[in-house]
This record gives sequence, structure tokens and C-alpha cells, in this order.
Amino acid sequence: MVIEVSGPSVTLAEVPGLQIGTRDPYLVTAMGTKASLDALAQSPGVLTVRGSTQSGSFECAVSIPHIGATKIHEELDERGEMALIALIDNGLDVLHESFRDENGKTRVVAFWDQKDSCAPASNNAARQARSMSAGRAMVDAFGLTYGALYAAADLQGFIDGILPVPGTFPKTQLMAHGTTVASIAAGRRTGEARDIHFPGGIAPAALLIVVRYDLQELSVGYSMGHIDALAFIDKLATKEGKPVVVNISNGMNAGAHDGTSPVEQKCQVFTANGQAKGRVIVKSAGNERGKGRHAKLKVGNGSIAELRWRSAAVVAGGKSVPEIIELWFPNRNQYRFRVKPPTGGYAPVIFQDPTAKELHELLENSNQIDAVLRPFNPENGDGSLHLELSRGNATEVEGGEWLLEFSGVNVQERQPIHAWVEETLNRHLFFLDHVDDEVTITIPGTAEDVITVGAIDIAASSQMMKPYGNSSSGPSRKGQEKPEVVAPGVGVRGALFGSGRGVDEPTKGKSGTSVAAPHVTGAIALALSAQAKCAGEEQFNSNQIKAALQQSVRHLSVWNETTGYGELNARELLRLLAKV
Repeated sequence: MVIEVSGPSVTLAEVPGLQIGTRDPYLVTAMGTKASLDALAQSPGVLTVRGSTQSGSFECAVSIPHIGATKIHEELDERGEMALIALIDNGLDVLHESFRDENGKTRVVAFWDQKDSCAPASNNAARQARSMSAGRAMVDAFGLTYGALYAAADLQGFIDGILPVPGTFPKTQLMAHGTTVASIAAGRRTGEARDIHFPGGIAPAALLIVVRYDLQELSVGYSMGHIDALAFIDKLATKEGKPVVVNISNGMNAGAHDGTSPVEQKCQVFTANGQAKGRVIVKSAGNERGKGRHAKLKVGNGSIAELRWRSAAVVAGGKSVPEIIELWFPNRNQYRFRVKPPTGGYAPVIFQDPTAKELHELLENSNQIDAVLRPFNPENGDGSLHLELSRGNATEVEGGEWLLEFSGVNVQERQPIHAWVEETLNRHLFFLDHVDDEVTITIPGTAEDVITVGAIDIAASSQMMKPYGNSSSGPSRKGQEKPEVVAPGVGVRGALFGSGRGVDEPTKGKSGTSVAAPHVTGAIALALSAQAKCAGEEQFNSNQIKAALQQSVRHLSVWNETTGYGELNARELLRLLAKV
């Protein structure tokens, strides 16, 4: 959970069962029990408590030379050895040879598995049993309070067969996504045989920090996992004395989509609003275009409008988790809301009144609705409605057509209501009315100083930009120009998990902005590494990197909602930065 407090004097020390992760004067990440939540609800110093929602889902041999990285390797002899690439993803196959140097030594500086609930770092006995000695020392040094941490010496022990791989260490098939992403950004060539060996990524000598998110499969936008990961990465990069670029190829829909969610605020802290030297974050734009998960509508004063969405199970009897819909609107506008399930009558009205702005009700169809209406959301002061639909006393959330009725009570601004439905495990969820493919960048991609990347298909057109069909479109809800750039993101073949040195099969290349983002991440690592070798020169900050990216792209033009300012050109990026 993420807890907003009124100030540093609020210690939370008396909250039963609360295990604090990181904190600053106004924001605390923590794990806790129901008793903890009850106590927090009564604490006068606690402003909000954010639970976490489900996070969104998820040929280098061609794409690497296409963006100009091969020229950088050959002409500048730059491979990223003086930079760190941090990955917040579902892990990485640490035994794959692409993540070793030419001497067979791992390039992974640290692997923090936040999901290892069997070895909480706060439990010394479990930590000693589950964590290796080097990782345990790092846990103590950085004050981690959950998960399992493995340092380079531990990982090298796995590679050399000196240390047994712990039973709680994640299976390679569970880390396929992160393995692909990391190999594109920083994989090293494992051999010459095409379709057998991985051909290498963009910054093949960069060191790696891996954080396997996130605690109990919770969300990105309000997730303590990602917030804590950024704090850990910053500390470790400082210890290593190297610049770092963070790759986040996952995201979520719940949030204001204007850069003000808690994790986006922490992204701003990490980069010091773009001014911190050697601190850059790259985020995939998301794959939400054409999915029907964003709607936009206006409701006139004294009028009624309806927003419908469809819910259906992917697999009958599968895991059931709450379905989440969030609405954001101008704080000067007042609306009444009513939800109607596929069968049964309307739920009670939700209105900006002390007696009606929260609703916790068992519906006639036996599903549970939990709703919170905030006329002044503490994240940004805007109005918001957060809806969660869970199975209640039924076996699952009812499939079929749901409806949300809006009544315009006092509408003083013409700005629309934006609604997003979160991608949900084992459910098809999409709006039927007012669907809009713009403003679909996933959080934290709407943070001001995060570099957001869309995807294009270079096989379909090597001379023109053809967007990947689902590559999310901007702008942000407040009009900020996102994404900034696009990169290859269709049919990209990364390192194959569990293969030792192999590459994805020709028919199994990955598509989406998740594989486009690491192209940009790797290019930035090359730029940071090259600058680190310039004696007496200051390292670049995120503002400088972003400006140079926008000016160095192919097809430079006015900003476009899907293709940003143009297509990544890594060689031109380094040439332009060399002039700084």
C-alpha cells in the first residue's frame, strides 16, 4: 500500500501489523493487515491509503542496425560499459550468456526479487536461509524490508555451479518478458549461428540492475514495489558511481493520466524533475490503442448520459480479481453516478455529499461494489470516481453489459470526463460507448520527465513509420505531448529464456511497446557511457537526453499523438550530444 501523510511528524509506529518499506515526509510505502488498514483509517495524520490494483499485461539482428547502434559499436567503439541499465520487470534469466561479459562474468550487479514472499528481508532467519551472503550484505546496507536480494557474487556462484540456486528463485519461464526486454537493451552476442545464438543488443557491455516487481502481483501506478525499486536503483547507482537509465516496460490505466500518480511523482523525484545528472527513466507507451479501455464524454448541466462496458471471463472458473474503472473530471463539475449490473436494479446513487460519496454495497446480482468519489483528489485537486467491482457472494463478477449513469448536477466547465478500465486478469473488459483511442498512454508514462516510447513496424516499412496497431496514443489528460519517440516494436526477437545462449524462434518475435522501449533505453545507455569517458565533462541529465532525442529522430516533425516527434536514431543522438 501507499500511504499519504500530513507530514514527517506522523510516524505510524503505533499501527498494528504495519511493515514500512520506504518513506519521505509525505509518502510511505508499507505492507499490512486488515487491522493495519482499520487503524490507518482512524489516524488523523493519514490523508489517503492507496491499495494496489492489478497491473497491465504485457529481430534484434535487424532492429539494432536499423536504429544506428551498430555504427556506434563499430565507429565509436562504444558499448555502454560505463553505464548502468536498470530493469523493473518480471525478472531476467541470469543464466543466459547474453548477460555475461566476454570473460563469462555476470553483468548483473544486483537482482532484487520483490515477489519472494518466502524470504522477507525483514525476517532475519528467513533472510539468512534464503538469501546468499553477498545479497544479505546488500540488504543490510540498503535497508530493504521485503523480498530476496542476490548480488553479483551470488549470481556468479549460480553460473559457476558453486552455489545451489535457491528453491524460491523464480523459474526462467516466469521471467520471459524481462529476459527479452533486457536482451534488447543490453544483451551481448552469444555466437555467430543465425537462429541459434542471440545476436546482441544495443548496449552489450552495460551493467544491469534487475528488480522483479512487484509485491503480490500488485499494480504499477500505486505500487510500493515500483516506488521502492526506484529508491533502491538510485542508491545502488550512487554506490557504483555510474549513470543509470531505468526501463519500465509495464504500466496501468488506473490514475489521472497527468503525471500526478504516486509512482509518477517518485519518477520525478528520481530524475529531480529532469535535472539529476545520470538519472533517466524510459517507459513503454502501452498497448491500449484499439482495446476500448478509454472513454471520453461530456454531460451537460441538467442532463443524463450513460457509459456502458462489457465484462466477460476469458476462462470460466479462473481466478477472480476486482474489476476497476476510474473517472477523472474538473473539480468545478458535480455529477451523480449510478451503476447498473447486467441483471438486477441500480446501485444507490454516488454523489458529492458526506453521506453518499462512498458506497460499499452488495448488489442484487450478489456482486460487490466499492466506490469512492473525491471532489478534490489529493493527487491533483481534480474530481475522481474510483469503482471496484468484485464477485461478492457470487462465483465471479457477472459477465455481460454493465452501465454507469451520469447526471449533470452543476457543470461549470466544458472539459470532458475521462474514464479508463483496467486490464484485469482472466477478464475481457472494454467500453461500448464514447470510446477514444487518444489519452491511452499507461502510467507512469504520463510523468513529465519520463521518456515515453511508442512502437512501429520496420518490416512493414523501413522508410516510413508504420505504428504498431495497439501502440498507445497521447497526449496526457492535460495535453502533455506523449509519447516522445517511437522505436522498432513488431516481431523483435530477443534472448530466449532457459536456452543458455539462444534467441527467440523466427515465428515467435515479440510485438508491442514493451520491446520498443528498450531500444531507446540501450541508446541512452550508450550516450551516458560515452559521456562518462569524457574527463572533466558533466554527465547528461534527463532534460538534455529528452531534448536531444527529439531533435535527432528520423522523420522529425511536429508532435503526433502516436509517433511522437519521430523515430529513434541512436547514431544521430550521440552525434548531437557530442556537441553539448
